[in-house]
Amino acid sequence: RQDRRTKTTEQEQEQGTSQLETAAGAYADGERDGWILGRRESVATMAIVVGGSSAYHRLDDLTDVPISIQDQTGSHYMTLKMLEGHCAKDSVQLRHDGGPAIRARMLLNGEVEVANHKDPNIRLVEKRGCRVLAESKYWGLLFVNSDDADGTRDAIFRALRRSVDEINSDLNKYAALLLRDIPDDLIVDFNPQDLNLNRLDYVYPEDYTEEEFARARNWICLIYTSPSP
Repeated sequence: RQDRRTKTTEQEQEQGTSQLETAAGAYADGERDGWILGRRESVATMAIVVGGSSAYHRLDDLTDVPISIQDQTGSHYMTLKMLEGHCAKDSVQLRHDGGPAIRARMLLNGEVEVANHKDPNIRLVEKRGCRVLAESKYWGLLFVNSDDADGTRDAIFRALRRSVDEINSDLNKYAALLLRDIPDDLIVDFNPQDLNLNRLDYVYPEDYTEEEFARARNWICLIYTSPSP
């Protein structure tokens, strides 16, 4: 039987950790043993967004342009993924500015021209005139440091399957809870009706194989070591 657990390292992450973040744990500061139990119940959307008056209209336009992200999180690695094939590796300029609210403020205030966002912040900045250049889906992982990883996994998966059924039975109702993560200074005149429900995707958690882990790990090694194409 293939072991359903994949060992990895733990690092500080913004909400909605992608598989690439976890695979990159060995490159982050500090290591602690733990287990990836499987894929989470949410397939999230990340987007590269520019201001409404920006001169940038394509990913190819972002050569040597600073892009606001949070270091070693989903916004970091998904930005690199989306730019592959559009910008040479050594022309990708990422700036670590912090979490989602910080990046939203900076984009809306004109402090940065380009930023990576996920919902609900994609719709938040779109409503204020910003434009999406590209978006992509990622599936986060469940991580625990429990010694009883298999028992923990089964209990968590059962609870998450029930939650997914409940959420999908009334997505409008539960999507409104996402607004709780938006600070008061940003949420002005932003309502649950402004959300794009097509970007919200809740599914049953699934196993995360060693092959998938190895592919993500190898990609991380490649982006840090390979020469620019």
